[in-house]
Amino acid sequence: MSEGNTLYLVCWPCHEAEEADFGVKLASRDRIGFYTHDAPSKTLDAWMSLHRKCGGRNHPDHFRIAHLHNPDHDQPPDVSPIVEAMRVNGSN
Repeated sequence: MSEGNTLYLVCWPCHEAEEADFGVKLASRDRIGFYTHDAPSKTLDAWMSLHRKCGGRNHPDHFRIAHLHNPDHDQPPDVSPIVEAMRVNGSN
């Protein structure tokens, strides 16, 4: 089985400043559609409390979601991408 992916919550100002503790691991997957929760609530709460003011007074939403690998890196490329949506009744 190929390696899945991992989700992180990242404090963007700390990431840009190359701080050691800029992210916390939220979940990981080893199969399609199934992520395992990796951050206990107390760990996530403590990390969020530590980084809540890093964006400054005017940028409270400075957190971002990040993947360890490019999204869907372990999936085969689409051979025939959907180029047009069609409703169930057949109309466009």
